[in-house]
Amino acid sequence: MYFLITIVIGYSINSMNYALNAEMQRCLQGWLSFFYFYIFIFNQVTYDRNG
Repeated sequence: MYFLITIVIGYSINSMNYALNAEMQRCLQGWLSFFYFYIFIFNQVTYDRNG
């Protein structure tokens, strides 16, 4: 029973992922680049303040 539920959930997640894949990747890439940029600036500021 649990095996069947796992297969159904996995299949629905997989199809949903296939549908949203391009949009989600573009969104995530934008967020990740923004996040990395913010961390880079924050590191530079703290490094300048400490050094």
